[in-house]
Amino acid sequence: MSVPDRFLPIIEGTLSDRDATQLSLDGIPLIKTEKEYYSRAVKKKVAALANAELHRQARMLLEL
Repeated sequence: MSVPDRFLPIIEGTLSDRDATQLSLDGIPLIKTEKEYYSRAVKKKVAALANAELHRQARMLLEL
């Protein structure tokens, strides 16, 4: 039985933040494993990126 390409990163254990984010941006419904990974790892990073105060602090640090 052939495994669809979409599931290979999950089976191989190489699902990355980029993979999970791209699937959600493309409007493709996430399967259970992808949802768990997204909520555990990616969602926190995306929230941090969207935080204006963290952006301000990062800019200050880059100017040092």
